[in-house]
Formats: sequence, C-alpha cells, structure tokens
Amino acid sequence: MNVISKSAVTRLNLKPEPHPHPFHVAWVDKTKLPVTERCLVSLKLGTCDEDIYLDLLPMNVAHVLLGRPWLYDHRVQNCGRENTYTFQHEGKSITLRPANPAIKPTKTNITTSSPSQTGKVSGPQLALLSYGEFEKESLETGVVFALVIKEISAAPSYQQPEPLHQLLNEFSDVMPDDLPNELPPMRDIQHAIDLVPGSQLPNLPHYRMNSSERAELNTQIQGLLDKGFIRHSLSPCAVPVLLTPKKDGSWRMCVDSRAINKSQLNIDSLFHDLRICWMSWQVPNGFPRLTFVAVTIRFVLGKVMNGKPHSKP
Repeated sequence: MNVISKSAVTRLNLKPEPHPHPFHVAWVDKTKLPVTERCLVSLKLGTCDEDIYLDLLPMNVAHVLLGRPWLYDHRVQNCGRENTYTFQHEGKSITLRPANPAIKPTKTNITTSSPSQTGKVSGPQLALLSYGEFEKESLETGVVFALVIKEISAAPSYQQPEPLHQLLNEFSDVMPDDLPNELPPMRDIQHAIDLVPGSQLPNLPHYRMNSSERAELNTQIQGLLDKGFIRHSLSPCAVPVLLTPKKDGSWRMCVDSRAINKSQLNIDSLFHDLRICWMSWQVPNGFPRLTFVAVTIRFVLGKVMNGKPHSKP
C-alpha cells in the first residue's frame, strides 16, 4: 500500500476524501488500524512527476511510503547491494539512490584576527546558517528554539534596613551564631519521657561508615562533649547514630530512635489518663486519688506542649 501520514496532510493543507474500499491494516502485534480516507498527492521523484492516491495513516517514521502498488505499476527493480531502485518513466531510466548520510560542513566566520595576520585560525568560531537552509530546517521540524546569551553581572550585596539591623543587634542573645557552652538552668518542673513498664531496652549496633564519615562523626560528638550538651552514658540502652548530608555540603548527625520510640507510652493512653484525671477533679478534697491527678496532669502537659514532646525544659 502507498501511505501518507496525517501530519503531512495537515501541514500541506491537502484535502482527504473517503476511501472507495475501506480496509484495515494489521501490524506485527496484531494491532489493526482502519483505513477510511485517501488523498491525491503530486509527487516528484527525480525527473518523474505524477499524481498518486495515498492512503491516510497515523505514522511518524516517514511522511510518505511507496509500497507494493507503486512498485508494481512502475516495474521497479531493486539492487540490494547498492540499495537503489530503478524504473522507466516516459522512456527514461530513473534511479533512486539513498541519501548521503554525511553531514554537510557549515560555513564558519572567524570573529577574532584574520588568518592572513596570524597564519592560523584561532579563537571561537561562529557557525552561520543561510536563510534557505534555515527555512528548510524550520519547515521540516516545525519547531524553532532561540538561545539568547545574556551577561550576568556580579550579584549586588544585600544590605539590611537600619530598623532590622537595630532589632537584630538588640536581640542578638536570642539568635546567636553558636550556642553557649552550658545547658539551660534547671526549672521548677522537670519533664521526662517514661517507657512502657516491662519493655525491653534496645541495644543496636552502629551503622557502617567510611573513615571520613567516622572522623566527622567523632568531631561532632567531641564538640557536644566539650560544650556539655551530652555526656558519656552507662545506660544499657543504645541507639545508633548516622550522618546525613545537608544542602550546603556539610553533615548533620541524626539519632535513629525508632527502636526506643516503640517502647514509649502511647499518646492516646496519655490523653485517656488526662480525661480520667479531669473527671477526678469533681471529687471532694482529701480523696486519695487527688495527689495522683496533679502529677499526671503535669506530666501530660509536658508531653504535648507546643504540639510536640519535650524531654527538656
């Protein structure tokens, strides 16, 4: 069958007409496509000009495919070694040869010193495209992209407004560049995260890491020890630590507390205790459970303050 793509018909503004004998085309995977339209197209192959009916199909491998009907009508002879097709038209022999895959050299223009002055071509070269070549390429692809190069000057330095600068200086102790080498002072109410009674404490091995990561981890741990934020623990409970990269290329030390979190009290049970304690406030003074009420409420408020658990003031 002789085929023309629907995209070519649309681009060339051809008028399709109903096919006198509609049929289906089956592919290798048994997929069928209906052929219900055809179009009269003027083709030029070398010195051969003719009008031929082509069936319409959606395809993207080519715009026009000349198949068995055209080969039969023109008695085309194929040479497999040279990949040529030869046929007779109006007493003349016409041979169709494959396109040359070689890339045509583009014209170049030297934007620096001329070769007559230097004796050799140096510096950047500018590839130029003629108007005809540009028009041909644009019509064939249908899409044209333009790349515009713009020089970027140095980014201007950001200067803080004077009111903002005074505000930051006034409250510099709230947002210091580094934390002080001591813990916050002791508060009247101390909060703690209790574990489920009878739960087994996890003792997991450390994660594998290379020598550079281990050195970075030791540096961060030593810095926390020097500031007094952490201390050596004798607890049988051990959770592994690992390093995760940050956007600026530095490393953040993280503690994998998933195992110990499973042994903590469930927040739903804490809210349940809070409801029980709220109901217990209605009993007369001196009820033995009243002392338990105050302790439980204070503990629960420490767990849900600011929407997240707090183990330290």
